[in-house]
Amino acid sequence: MPARPTSPRHPATSLRVALLSACFLVGPPAAFAAGVSTSSSPPAKKPAVQPASALSSEPSTAPSPASPRASVSTPPRALPAPWSDADPRIAADVKAGKPLVISVVVPLCDGGMLDCGSGPAGRPGDLTQNLYWGAIFGQRRFLDRPRSGWERVEATTGEGPLLERIIYRRKTTQAAWGGAAEAPLEQLLVIQAVHGKSIDQAVAMFWSTATRGGEVRFVDEGRERVERIHVAGYAGHNRLMDRSATPLLPAGDAPIPSFVMACSSEAYFSDPLRDAGSAALLLTRTLMAPEGYVVEALVRALGDNLPRAAVRSRVVDAYASFQRSTAREAGRVFAVGR
Repeated sequence: MPARPTSPRHPATSLRVALLSACFLVGPPAAFAAGVSTSSSPPAKKPAVQPASALSSEPSTAPSPASPRASVSTPPRALPAPWSDADPRIAADVKAGKPLVISVVVPLCDGGMLDCGSGPAGRPGDLTQNLYWGAIFGQRRFLDRPRSGWERVEATTGEGPLLERIIYRRKTTQAAWGGAAEAPLEQLLVIQAVHGKSIDQAVAMFWSTATRGGEVRFVDEGRERVERIHVAGYAGHNRLMDRSATPLLPAGDAPIPSFVMACSSEAYFSDPLRDAGSAALLLTRTLMAPEGYVVEALVRALGDNLPRAAVRSRVVDAYASFQRSTAREAGRVFAVGR
């Protein structure tokens, strides 16, 4: 379990401690990685005229000076491939001027299932105070913070399992995508709050998008848009750790890259995602807090088209900063998918 800070930095630290301790409520899966040398003695004097005995017609046995070695140039080491190489269609879309779209399903923390901290933080339908959504490091509140670099495009609420969906926009360039440095890139982040009592449906939503792909429909300044989703994400409790969890549905035939920010997700999601053809960009090995700063660091790194190892490093740095742990401790949490 990650070391906890002894002097909390933020008022919500107690909630995060409760979040981590909640992972202990379930057990591990049953079956689911040239110098010049010198001498202290003076050199012998050479006679001005060599004696005749020193002259000989025999060829000299003295070794000839060694010819200089031919220089061998080492080819430059190839740079690691960016994460988008997992699906070449993604870079093609970006260079064609289409937005990079990342969809993240967030099941709200359910105090009846987990220790979410305070009472309001565990209300599974509370969008304002829930640990994973409206609390200080919840997904929505963290992205809504001042000077976050994200702007809201659309927010919709409704009844039923899907309580709220918010689309955020970040503006960057295509420089890291092989396009012109001045060419704009629109990155869209879609976060979806699912009622905590419907966590099985939240997992099914993520799984469907990760293995079948999908589209997002929304209104942007009065204009209706439909955009293809490029990455599927999940951030919340690892439902597959629970014995009462609903098994994953059969995989689709149009997988896209994915990530799962939940306790020990590598042990539960790595093999199913790989078998379904979805490239798992980032998973976790230990207990962890799937909070807003984790998801934001991850999606920013994806927008910058970093190699997978560099994506992980970005997330490790953010986690270490907000958890007040060392980079080494935070590094034990995250794993690049196989």
